[in-house]
Amino acid sequence: MSLPATLSLDDSTLLFVNAVVCVTSGILYWLDVRRQPHTAALWWGLTFVFGSMPGFIYVAAHELGQPWLYPVGNGIVVLAVAFIWTGARAFNQRPAPPAAWLTGPILVVAIPLLSERSFHEWSGGLPYLAGVALYCLMAAREFLSPRGKRLQNHVVLGAAVGVAGLFYTMRATAFVMLGPYDPVFEALFGPQVATLVSLLLIMVCSFSLVALGKEMGEAALRRAATIDGLTQVMNRAAFNRAADARLRTLAATRAPATALIFDLDHFKAINDTFGHAAGDEVLIRCAETVGKCLEAGDLFCRYGGEEFAVLLPGVGPEKAGRVAARILATIRAVAIQTERGLVRPTASIGLACALPGETDLSALISRADEALYMAKQAGRNRVEEHRAAA
Repeated sequence: MSLPATLSLDDSTLLFVNAVVCVTSGILYWLDVRRQPHTAALWWGLTFVFGSMPGFIYVAAHELGQPWLYPVGNGIVVLAVAFIWTGARAFNQRPAPPAAWLTGPILVVAIPLLSERSFHEWSGGLPYLAGVALYCLMAAREFLSPRGKRLQNHVVLGAAVGVAGLFYTMRATAFVMLGPYDPVFEALFGPQVATLVSLLLIMVCSFSLVALGKEMGEAALRRAATIDGLTQVMNRAAFNRAADARLRTLAATRAPATALIFDLDHFKAINDTFGHAAGDEVLIRCAETVGKCLEAGDLFCRYGGEEFAVLLPGVGPEKAGRVAARILATIRAVAIQTERGLVRPTASIGLACALPGETDLSALISRADEALYMAKQAGRNRVEEHRAAA
């Protein structure tokens, strides 16, 4: 009685499949991201380009009897993984010097070629395994600590390359302790297992990198809809929505709230005298310094032109007066050197407190605006509080 046939794939077949999957994923990736060009997309595209080469090189080394090709394939694998890290750095707007992503691959190829007289499939194995582990773990760190908000696909990519980095770390350790031909090493960390890990990494990364680009694009659109492009504080529409909701919540518990409206004095004269670029810099610096005077729950926006608005939830007139005085002082401290001289802006501030249970944001802002007009009439560079009629 004959034993049933079993289906098995040899290393060459798995490597060929890995290369084909990488090529296919790379083509799909390029077709998608070409409509959303950014520097990171270029680096990640190179990951697929170089990631598709080693499988063919390893097969050629085995079939043609050219074992010196194994270190070359190893170096290209490390280069492809290095491009994942370089792309993640670019995505986070952090520099990645060429020496940082070239040194590893060069060493992986050079060490065995210069130190070994005869070559085999594990020539330069330790530098190769260590290089893959290092670049994977560095890429995981970049994905999991992005510049700005961490998105869902940051976590997916960080987890994927992090698991790959840990796998190659354990593989390098087993390589040193057991040797590449030990049965335990073959079973847990051999070429077939590593190729399957590579296939999973390629598939996860190909979809997640595209999804990350789209997720970032959607986040940028949402940010553009809520953030003033020049000063990077909340815009008027977003402020009105957030402040209206906050005021209603405070009114339900009859908690206090105070609105501040302030604008920069003689701003047209600043533009006319020092130029619009200097005027823009004044707006940016003043918004930045005022933001540091406020607490996390306060709402702050560019209300229009050189005018800004603040809502202080849970803050009564006494504390609001101190906040307004602090804002006035920090704007006075701004000094911007230009080609036409030094710019020292000042501001006028109008303050109005919400009535108990008040939910009408427009009425509150209107009273603060009246107080701002009073500050202008009184000589500018000062704070005025709106006094409700008895």
